[in-house]
Amino acid sequence: MISVPAARLAGRQRLTAWFPAHGDTAGHILTRETVSPLAAALAYAPEQRQIPLKALGVLGLLVSAGTFAVGALSGDWFADRPAIAAPTDASFWTTGPDGHPEYVLDHTGVLSGHLLPSAPAATGPGNPYLGWICVIALLAGFLLLVAHASRRTITTRMLAGRPAAERLRSQAWYCRRCATVHLPATAPGGASGPLSLAEFRTLVWEAGGYGHLVRHHPVH
Repeated sequence: MISVPAARLAGRQRLTAWFPAHGDTAGHILTRETVSPLAAALAYAPEQRQIPLKALGVLGLLVSAGTFAVGALSGDWFADRPAIAAPTDASFWTTGPDGHPEYVLDHTGVLSGHLLPSAPAATGPGNPYLGWICVIALLAGFLLLVAHASRRTITTRMLAGRPAAERLRSQAWYCRRCATVHLPATAPGGASGPLSLAEFRTLVWEAGGYGHLVRHHPVH
């Protein structure tokens, strides 16, 4: 028998390796922490992934605002652009810097020197891809900020319930031979006998006030 905190600590190891110089790569030291499946199952709370949701959400909103500003300044949001129309009196033509037909070529491909007037007044959409970028960036930024707020609420709840969860976990003992957890009869769930790792996690996390997260973090 071993106490659950000791079993948890024994399953967390810090490995350090030295990689010698090779070619253009300088020698360096790499340190990594490993957590055994048992240690992960005995955690008092779920591990929080360090993903910068807030920064990514703000970046998405900035991209959306910038795209909208570019479209507004170029007139693509409020006015249609002239559509490129081909001349009807020639078989070949060239286009100018603005994309409109400019010089007419005869049937032999020789430049005739005839400068066409501006394109007809036909209209078409400007840059529809700007609208898609603006909408997608806005939606992504909003969803990332909502996810950040949700994670912050969960983190606050876990910090508040951590003392109660650790008090219950500190009373438990882990049996290596039978792979079960045992609690004193006076502790919550202790009278029910040996507990599986999944049952023990549920009791500990419920004591901390975040038992609903167990279904999202099953014991492997």
